[in-house]
Amino acid sequence: MKFTKNDFLPLSKFEYLYRWNDSNISTLSQETLSQIHYLNARKAKEVDDKLSIINKKFYTYIFASLRSEESYGEFSDIRLFSVKENGLQSIPIWFFSLEIPPATEMIFSWEMHIAVKTTWEIFTRYWDDFFYFGQDDLSIGAINGPWYLLLFHEGYFVYGHIKENLL
Repeated sequence: MKFTKNDFLPLSKFEYLYRWNDSNISTLSQETLSQIHYLNARKAKEVDDKLSIINKKFYTYIFASLRSEESYGEFSDIRLFSVKENGLQSIPIWFFSLEIPPATEMIFSWEMHIAVKTTWEIFTRYWDDFFYFGQDDLSIGAINGPWYLLLFHEGYFVYGHIKENLL
């Protein structure tokens, strides 16, 4: 997927900016904020259309009683993480286990018209400022890579390494 400067809006217009610049919640440095880019509604919808294809498979995976590889053949790797079973302290370890290169540019989509672009490194450092349990379903996809994640509001995270890049 290609991006141009016209695909982005000022971060100051981002609906969830308070998560990153409200001193009562969290304050990310200006250097970090400058590496988070807010997609305009048209580009965010384009990304969401592609991510929703993967998310349907992820939701099925979360709720399937039998998890057979035959049903998920487009993935070379698919993993489910339960916060309830593993605990909050295990989340950064799980993210690290996915072996996604830190500099990988990723899209983070909360809704069909709300998305940002930043690196995997920034997300993993501040993941709990990006994702709120009980409130968010966060879709994540690598811009030129095979890595996709869904962070489900009930505390289930699904990772998939897909054989064909969608973004």
